[in-house]
Amino acid sequence: MAVLRYMERICFTGIQHKAVDLYRESLTKVLQENLAKRELLSLSDIDDFCCDFTNILIANADECIPKSRFNPRKRPDWTREVKALHDVERAKRRVWLSQGRPRGMHNTSYREYKRAKRDFRNALDIAHENYMTEVLRDINESAECDLRLFWRLIRKQKPRSCRHYPEIVDVNGNTHNDPDSVANAFADHFEQIYTPDSQSFDNDFQASIDAEFEDLMNRFCFNTETLPGGDISNDEISEAVRKLKYRKAPGHDLITNEHLKFGGLQVIECLRTLFNSVIRVGKIPSSWKKGLIVPIYKGGNKDKCACKSYRPVSLLSSLLKVFEYVLSDRINTFVMDKGSFPNLQQQGFQRNLGCLTASFNAQETILHNIENGSNVYVCFLDITQAFDSVWRHGLLVKLYKIGIEGKLWSRILDCHTDTTSAIIVNHTQSRWFSVGQGVRQGGDYSLFYT
Repeated sequence: MAVLRYMERICFTGIQHKAVDLYRESLTKVLQENLAKRELLSLSDIDDFCCDFTNILIANADECIPKSRFNPRKRPDWTREVKALHDVERAKRRVWLSQGRPRGMHNTSYREYKRAKRDFRNALDIAHENYMTEVLRDINESAECDLRLFWRLIRKQKPRSCRHYPEIVDVNGNTHNDPDSVANAFADHFEQIYTPDSQSFDNDFQASIDAEFEDLMNRFCFNTETLPGGDISNDEISEAVRKLKYRKAPGHDLITNEHLKFGGLQVIECLRTLFNSVIRVGKIPSSWKKGLIVPIYKGGNKDKCACKSYRPVSLLSSLLKVFEYVLSDRINTFVMDKGSFPNLQQQGFQRNLGCLTASFNAQETILHNIENGSNVYVCFLDITQAFDSVWRHGLLVKLYKIGIEGKLWSRILDCHTDTTSAIIVNHTQSRWFSVGQGVRQGGDYSLFYT
């Protein structure tokens, strides 16, 4: 099993313009020499192109971008002044230790060490007080003008749960303690969840949906038409790359969003060549079908030793995310009828809507009916493992019924065919296992499906 240790990583945060320009110039030259004129006629060609493209991005970033060591205990109030005093305190302590740890204020090394320690702690207390004063001021200001920001700042102050899970109990009651065993216990649990259960469906209904799915496969998987709107353009890819967020964890290919955002025009050109070849050949790169799952504790009073108390979030390839952004934009532009889909009452995963608007609508509806003397009946439905148990054949049939067909339909199918995942927990990677149902929490498509 692969063990993921703390190590020096490429640091795009706070990067200087000079380093960005150097990375972009170096990357442009290498990509033009190696990939610009390559023809992609088969899945093998696409896999080779994607692999070489990934390696070039990583190699050039490794040469041009500064490194930083990940610090899991970094504090927001750890200012430069505090760090300087901390360095002085550690230096004085080393001198004191080298003299045999003498006690008493009459000893110079002991006296200087204690004084440096006191200065450091006083400076740290002052820095923390200044930081909390600033945070509280931001919370007070946002409470009157931006409720989303207000709750985001409130949640930020909550203590974060530890991502180290020393002990996990599987469904058979076996306790796992070592990192490999814990990772594989999670893998066994999620593999069972992602394995389709034919007993969950009515036989006649399942047979009818499967027959309709097979018919759609025969119609669309060998379709020679282009996407609605024609070939994918540089402008579409640039817009999708611009939407990528900073400081997000990479997939198993180690390509971060910053690799693409700082790559320049030549990276966009390579992505255009890759994406249009994927549409033409009909297959996505094999590496895009792999995802790393990070179990996230659901919170509350759930048992931390039980695998079912954790939500699987997939770390996917950044290249796949850009591709999904482009296809989602095509669907919204050329396929979806804004008046009929999504339902106008849907509040989740919609721009400028959320829990506040949903609760407001529910409250106003209830009060309106009560004022008119009507009985009010409210039904709340909580679907267990909604993302993880989606029936893919039924999903694709529904997508066809709302207007998605041809190349769009077949590419969505390929993104959900022969997918595999591995668990990352306690800095350890589990074995790979097949994912036969569900949509990945972390992909752009998953929000569209809901």
